[in-house]
Amino acid sequence: MWINITLILDVTMISDDTLREGLQTPGFALTIEEKLKIAGLLHDTGIRRALVSYPSAHASESAVTRKIVDGKYFEKTFALGRALKADIDAIAETGSNISLHFPFIYKDLGEIMENIRYATKKGHEVEVSIVDIGKYEIPELIKVAKMVESAGADVIQFPDTTGMLTPKDTGRILSSVLKEIKCESEVHFHNDMGLSVANALAAFSENVDYIDVSVMGLGERNGISDLASIYGGIKDRVNERLDMEALSRLYEYVFTLIAKKIGINYFYGKLPLVGPYLGTSTAGTHAAASSVFSVNRFSVNVYAGRAMIREILRRHSMEISDASLNVLLAEIKNASVERGMPIREDEIVNMAGGYQ
Repeated sequence: MWINITLILDVTMISDDTLREGLQTPGFALTIEEKLKIAGLLHDTGIRRALVSYPSAHASESAVTRKIVDGKYFEKTFALGRALKADIDAIAETGSNISLHFPFIYKDLGEIMENIRYATKKGHEVEVSIVDIGKYEIPELIKVAKMVESAGADVIQFPDTTGMLTPKDTGRILSSVLKEIKCESEVHFHNDMGLSVANALAAFSENVDYIDVSVMGLGERNGISDLASIYGGIKDRVNERLDMEALSRLYEYVFTLIAKKIGINYFYGKLPLVGPYLGTSTAGTHAAASSVFSVNRFSVNVYAGRAMIREILRRHSMEISDASLNVLLAEIKNASVERGMPIREDEIVNMAGGYQ
């Protein structure tokens, strides 16, 4: 007599961040068409959940999000923004689920919680990232997570934003925090010390619901956990199945973009500990938080911010009015999206000359 035994598999899912985090790779930028091509290739692999944009950064980010949502590329599409009502509105208008991140420095949680509650009224799933979890003592992190859950978040993301955690740290933090919340959980690990994959697998052992990844580990500074590496580590223990031929086509296409836009220097630049990307920032929100991120170089694309551009101009002894800075920033972002390339510092200086 045969007995049918059903294996109970972990429920952890991969959440792809190539189209948003990947765009923060130093020296990298994408056109709308290239973003949609990657989205299509991700869809072909069987990826079901993806964070695809930062709508408040530029109209192109809103446009590509609408196309992805309308085209039903993924079962769940998210777009990212600050925990501000203007960013929430920009995301909701695309039809996407809402992903919000805490400010890197804050004094009062009241407004953040109010804005999370505001987001929950938009009729979309809401996830909230408590950035840089390594800076918290565990009791404080639990307290903040419970507040976020009470405000109505469906998912809480626990990111190692500065890339300083070890697998032991990861297990210690998550084993304490996850048992205190009832909503779903997500992790996002940066690779500054080369431990992002190891940290993600440690989080998997703590039964986290979602693991953030990107193709080839693309991302801010030297990137985040690589999609193929994570899938290889968990595929025999989860219900999620990816098409390996489609995965190969995805990696081949992204590799051609890296080769064209950055070149082979990409592979040295993103090395843990010694790679020069560690001191390079692309995200305007990171550049503005200079007390959190130690950067001395900028890669300028659609995610650039005013603080970043003003600092570049300061280094060239240039100063323009706030109104001119806003116009210049828009010009820079438009050029980056149109070309699918970052804008060089000398180009920015030449552009700024017309505003003095």
